Amino acid sequence: MTPAEHGGQPVGELYAHPGTPGWIFVSVALTRPGTRYTGTATCFLERADGTSVRVGDFPLRDGHGNWGVAVPVDLTRYSGARLTSPDGTVLATAQLRKGQVVTPET
Repeated sequence: MTPAEHGGQPVGELYAHPGTPGWIFVSVALTRPGTRYTGTATCFLERADGTSVRVGDFPLRDGHGNWGVAVPVDLTRYSGARLTSPDGTVLATAQLRKGQVVTPET
């Protein structure tokens, strides 16, 4: 995740796992000047066409927060995510990329 207004260095990570149900996990540290926030963050998943779905809320304290949730949507249809404050201010964004799981050889 990157901060919305300042760009640059990552401020956290968002993991998304498709499946039935799918799940997401967010870990964020908005601790740089101008990014620190205490309060409720709302997580939205975004489609390439600009539409989005709200997946839930979680608390941030002094810019820090971790959260995970099962989601009843097909995660392969989403291209990004955003965290907002209750007034709609975007706190951070992320692009979803397909990953690769590596298992150790035995």
